[in-house]
Amino acid sequence: MKRWFVVLAVVGGACAAPPAPASPTATLWPAPSTGATSTRPAPAATPVIIASPTPPPTPVTHVVQAGETLIGLAVRYGLSLEALQQANPGVRPEALSVGAVLIIPAGDGSGGPSRPSAGSAPTPMPLTLSAPACAPTPSGVLYCFVEARNPGEVALEAVTARITLAGADGLPLADAMALPGLDVIPPGGALPLAAVFPDPPPAGQVAATGASVAAAYPLADLTARYVRLEAVVETNGAAGEAWRAAGVVRNVDERAAGTVRLLLVLYDAAGAVVGFRQATLDAGLAAGEAARFDLSALAVAGPAARGIVLAEGRP
Repeated sequence: MKRWFVVLAVVGGACAAPPAPASPTATLWPAPSTGATSTRPAPAATPVIIASPTPPPTPVTHVVQAGETLIGLAVRYGLSLEALQQANPGVRPEALSVGAVLIIPAGDGSGGPSRPSAGSAPTPMPLTLSAPACAPTPSGVLYCFVEARNPGEVALEAVTARITLAGADGLPLADAMALPGLDVIPPGGALPLAAVFPDPPPAGQVAATGASVAAAYPLADLTARYVRLEAVVETNGAAGEAWRAAGVVRNVDERAAGTVRLLLVLYDAAGAVVGFRQATLDAGLAAGEAARFDLSALAVAGPAARGIVLAEGRP
């Protein structure tokens, strides 16, 4: 099988075994005592189930293909152009990018044929999520990290997760969407996701944290949208308060990569994600071409014990 991500120069012990697949309602892990610096739970903690109403249905998304237009998609899903634009405020109709993920809102009945029924909408694929690792910044913002692992044989795109902070009664105090560091998780691979709580509840009120899959969609043909890259890490370790990884990324595909993104992921000694940083090369890579990289990232949710580098390319 062709590798779409290459991870080298991993420091430290083996990763912890992946957790069980997430259920439709979030599984909560008890938070540590108030003396701890992170809200990531101890591995032996017994999960409790969130006592809240069933979360809203997973939103329908659409990955833009070559030749598609915003007005054409509005007609296809039975929407007005205005409704589709309101759901995707950062998208410009005249510059729709291939591979962009659009949110498809509920149909308003004014845009054409009816939207596909809920039964025909894409269903999130199975994923396993780690327990959230959370920590506040000096400014009071709370960051939470989870790792999403793809146990299947098909790549997954547009992966998101919902992070929940709950009280001692299991009821949610706040939640936020966790977004991935890159766009695609290959079969058997994993990606970190991060959620931000700008105004979290007081730490003393948070008794548990939870994570549930919000979206994950299959991508049967990686070759249609991604270019194979190889990242060779030559320097990988702590550098003052940060973690530094440097090396070479090479295009091992027969096609040019117009966009090359690199992701430095940091893990603690227990295998939990404690931080990551994404960077994009200034220029793409022709077939067979290589470029040097030098990345650094801060471990936000606890001390880092090892780092890995992932690479992702698009034509």
